[in-house]
Amino acid sequence: MNILRLSLLVCAWGGMGGCSETPAIECLGVQCGPLPPAITFRVLDGADGGNVPGARINGFPCGSVCPGQLPDGGVVEEAGTFDFSAEAPGYQDRQLEVTVPPAASIPGQCCGIPFVPQQRDVPLMPL
Repeated sequence: MNILRLSLLVCAWGGMGGCSETPAIECLGVQCGPLPPAITFRVLDGADGGNVPGARINGFPCGSVCPGQLPDGGVVEEAGTFDFSAEAPGYQDRQLEVTVPPAASIPGQCCGIPFVPQQRDVPLMPL
């Protein structure tokens, strides 16, 4: 008996309540896409709100918008508190702490995002 048939039998045997209590069975075979970044930054000139050429977050280039990358190059894809540094030539460096809260789980939902994505504007002051 293959796994799909087995999961259908378990759901039928347990009724709809049995399925909602076991989301792994409900979501069997569902292919989820990649998670969005948990943190997205927009680096701005602190004096005029314009673009900041050469901006970097944790040492990685950041154009007008960029994902919050960790020092090892990974992208934040979970809830938690994370530290970042923002820098650009001709601007004061800035240290940031961003908290990404966990998202409420929704019974029966496959492929939910386990965090509430955060977007932060990062104004850098010219030297």
